[in-house]
Amino acid sequence: MQVLGQHEIDTAKIQRKSRHVRRKFTKTPTVLAQKLTAEYQDPSSKVIAMTYWIAKNIKYDYKAFINRSAYGKNSKKVLKKKRALCGEYAELFNEMCSSVGIDSETVGGYTKDYDFSIVDTLYRAEHAWTATKINGEWVLMDITWGSGYIKPKKQYLARLLWFLISKPYDVKSKFKKHYNPDWFYVHPTRMIQSHFPILDIFQLQNKPTTIDEFIKGEISFSPNVNRSSVGLNDFSSKSNYDKWVYSAENGNLNNLQNNRVLGFNYLLISDSLFRKYKNPKDRTLLVNEYGLNSLSRYYSLADSLLSLSLEDNNREYDTYSNRNKLWKNRLKTNNKLFVKQIKGQIKKDLKQIRLFLKMKQKIKSERRRNKSAIKTISKKQITKVKRPKKESIFKQQKVKEMFSALDSLNLVLDSMILTKDSLFNVYSKSDRDKILLSEGYNLVVNKKVRVNLKGLVKSKKGASFQGVYRYNDSLNKPWLRSDLEGVSIRNRTNTDTLVRVLLKDFYKIKGELKAYSKGAKNRLRIIQKIKKSSFKDLKEDSIFDRVQKESNNRLALYDIQLSEFNYKYKKYIKFLKKNNKKLAKSNRELIKESMLENYRYNTYNRYRSRIRKAENNRIKQFRKELKTIKGYIENTKELN
Repeated sequence: MQVLGQHEIDTAKIQRKSRHVRRKFTKTPTVLAQKLTAEYQDPSSKVIAMTYWIAKNIKYDYKAFINRSAYGKNSKKVLKKKRALCGEYAELFNEMCSSVGIDSETVGGYTKDYDFSIVDTLYRAEHAWTATKINGEWVLMDITWGSGYIKPKKQYLARLLWFLISKPYDVKSKFKKHYNPDWFYVHPTRMIQSHFPILDIFQLQNKPTTIDEFIKGEISFSPNVNRSSVGLNDFSSKSNYDKWVYSAENGNLNNLQNNRVLGFNYLLISDSLFRKYKNPKDRTLLVNEYGLNSLSRYYSLADSLLSLSLEDNNREYDTYSNRNKLWKNRLKTNNKLFVKQIKGQIKKDLKQIRLFLKMKQKIKSERRRNKSAIKTISKKQITKVKRPKKESIFKQQKVKEMFSALDSLNLVLDSMILTKDSLFNVYSKSDRDKILLSEGYNLVVNKKVRVNLKGLVKSKKGASFQGVYRYNDSLNKPWLRSDLEGVSIRNRTNTDTLVRVLLKDFYKIKGELKAYSKGAKNRLRIIQKIKKSSFKDLKEDSIFDRVQKESNNRLALYDIQLSEFNYKYKKYIKFLKKNNKKLAKSNRELIKESMLENYRYNTYNRYRSRIRKAENNRIKQFRKELKTIKGYIENTKELN
């Protein structure tokens, strides 16, 4: 590993040696630092040894973070407990650096927490990391993030009950130790993407990033950095008291909303002066008028700013709570619309199934009637019809009229044949196969929708779900809207149109068939009447047989066409039923998600409420300390 242009360093070798140190050398930061760095002369190797030991041996104190204790642990206690908060990590490292002649500063600032968004308030700067000076140049590192991460506990029983009977439970988290070298020697432009310091001097950039750019993520990588920062060198040379004064005067230049950071620094200043001047015997201050006025001013500033910080905490909770409520309302509203849309599609599919079945029954009935007509026509005979025994001029004229009527009837029946054939051919088999394929594709889409929704619900039941929505897509589900609209359009333009047109045409065909059957029977009756009225043999028998055979053949052909009219209707019904099953299951998943949303909403609100309560208690404890200072100030003023 090469650090800031130095010679190549065997990082792995240093880390192997520094990982395990005998317990007797880990009781104080000074002894520990000297033990870890005894073999090294260059500061880079020393820093690698110290940071690696801390990252591998100190766990993040997640319980203390949740409880928001007003008082932190000193470095000796951190070494004893092997647990630390971010500021305690930084302070331990600073003390170890100081004991081996390396300058190091704690950097307080903002980070983008897991529920961060561009509308967040950032009233509090809660994180701390480190700036370390190596060979005249400052480098940034976050030992806390480099030592591990927060992950949900397994909670097998609670999760099992949640899966089986939907019994709610609060997801508990723990710290997972995992050394991450990415957070050591971090480039300033990369660090500013996730870590925004309260003071600009810790950005190590020639052109500091604004807090608006940080919030919106509008930061571009720049190699132009300022590692030999004069401002940071001056700050590092100050006493703790002067650092607090500097931080109090400059702490909210980037973020005017942060009253907490100013109030806390003024509290440190007040406490420092109070400890310097206090006389415990008579509860007064041993200080001149100027010192008393300075302490009074710092006390007033600390108290008023901490009071404003309490209001900020409540306002922050309201912001998160309102956003949480907006999430819930938006998700439930969208899911309600999706459920309505799916129910509408199910209703359409069921209606189409009924139409297919209705057409099946109608066709079945029509085929029976058609076969009955064929039997009736087949039974008619002309051989038994007798001719007249003598010729009659009147009957000859009547025969001519009947032949004319027969020709007209033939023309009408031929026209019916053309009409019926066109109705039968509205949708060809290939057209229907294409429509069937579109319904099959709908089934594929509905399966995908159901799988996606099931996965979504499963993920929300899992311990890894953090209870926040980073993207609007999670609430609006544009993919679901697109898929459902696609299914609806394909079904409406294909299957629905098909079944309605077929049913409409069927009624026309039915009327035409009925008329054709009647006409065919009438033709045979006319031919029988012609024979009965004609003294001469006009070949009525052969005409009768030809017409009878032609009519039966045509009706038989219609029977075949009728049988094919409802082509593959069973497959249509099968696909529609399967689609309905998938849609119904998708609906159930959406309803489940809406139920889960109530649990997510309440759990997240409890989490934010717990933070507000703990933070408010912490500030109240600080203000309680300020009351003690106020009592000393008032006693001193009374004596003067």
